[in-house]
Amino acid sequence: MKQLLTKGWNFMRVLRLGMSVLALFYGITTSDILLLGAGGFLFVMSVFNIGCAGGTCYTNTRQSVSNNTANKKSNPVVYEEV
Repeated sequence: MKQLLTKGWNFMRVLRLGMSVLALFYGITTSDILLLGAGGFLFVMSVFNIGCAGGTCYTNTRQSVSNNTANKKSNPVVYEEV
């Protein structure tokens, strides 16, 4: 848990934290429940680093060269006209 809170701080995480602090401050001063909810949501996202579906939307765009060439030779792509 300590590593989650202290490691991996990037620009977007700091920006989320700053926006959440501002939203919480203005929500408290104006007694706006919606702004408090949004600020709390952003605060939790920034502290626990859960953005973009919990960090699961990362996809590896690099493919192995050996797998890519082997698939082209053994499995040709067949197109069917509709």
